Amino acid sequence: MPPALGENSFYDAVNTDLGATLEFQFIDGMTILDKIPPLLAAGDVADIITIPRWIMEDHIPDAAKAIDRLFEDLTPYLKGDQTTTYPLLSTIPTEAWQWSIWNGKLMAVPSWPEPAFGPLDAAAA
Repeated sequence: MPPALGENSFYDAVNTDLGATLEFQFIDGMTILDKIPPLLAAGDVADIITIPRWIMEDHIPDAAKAIDRLFEDLTPYLKGDQTTTYPLLSTIPTEAWQWSIWNGKLMAVPSWPEPAFGPLDAAAA
């Protein structure tokens, strides 16, 4: 795990530049299956969260319902050519975006270039 705020010069510099405090909460790979389901069940998600899609599909009962309840539908903001407003997003290959579709809606931004993992990077509603 990286050093905490106040002990990590990169995080401290980013927070200084932002003029805000960005606090990271990491879950290690050994405990992720113990921690993510209760967080989602309780609705206790951060403003931005990264969850591998395999966890959502294989370990979260009613994952699609949880996603609809907890995350923002990004479709109106990122459909079609609207991604050109965000140059870095428009470089993500089309096939990578399929990992972020839930219930026919764009509910996340893919963490490209890891399509085999199928990550879910979602903004909480």
